[in-house]
Amino acid sequence: MSLRIAALAPSTLRHVVTKPAATCVLRTYATSSPDATSVPDVTSIPPSTTHSARTHPPRRTFLYTKYQATLDSNRLVLILQHNNLTVSELVHVRQELSRLSSSPILTVIRSGIFTALIRNSPYENLIPLVLGPTCLITTDSPEATALAEIVPVLAKHRKLMLLGGKVDGALINVEDVKRIMALPPLESIRAEVLGVLEGQTRQVIGVLGKRPQELVLALEQHEGNLRGRGEEALGEH
Repeated sequence: MSLRIAALAPSTLRHVVTKPAATCVLRTYATSSPDATSVPDVTSIPPSTTHSARTHPPRRTFLYTKYQATLDSNRLVLILQHNNLTVSELVHVRQELSRLSSSPILTVIRSGIFTALIRNSPYENLIPLVLGPTCLITTDSPEATALAEIVPVLAKHRKLMLLGGKVDGALINVEDVKRIMALPPLESIRAEVLGVLEGQTRQVIGVLGKRPQELVLALEQHEGNLRGRGEEALGEH
């Protein structure tokens, strides 16, 4: 038996198309290096600064110094409350005070600055008096004489209310003002004290000016009087 091999026509041939294996291409993207300026430099950040000491405006410093000098340079300082005192009324009061022999000065103050000044000072107890519109009347004249002149002027103006103050280093209230006004003038007190001292001095000089014998007799008489008083005291016991 013969083996026949049939020849196949070309059209009948199956062409097997083989595709090449897919290749994966790894794409690389161009990346730019970050700009050095885009990264914050912590070394360029300034360190936190501390707040400097508080400084006051020149006007406030000036008034503070002025009020301090007013307290230190005047023996008498009166604190008053002025209720809506107009400029013309203020000028009128100052004119009246300028005619007095004690030469008092009226000063309208800023309560906050004055309170800060007298806080933690010998005048701290005056703080409750410094409320609302406040003014000072100051003078370096003797207090009794000055008050006798100033208080009648204040009584004419209802918008001025006397609250208290200080005399030298002592604080005073309204009742103290009345008591000081009732005292005799300082000149009269000095004259009385001087008269007493001079009288005693004259008596001593008179005794020493006598003759020695009379002086001895006077001393013996004085000694006898003292001895008699001592014996009487012993007899009572």
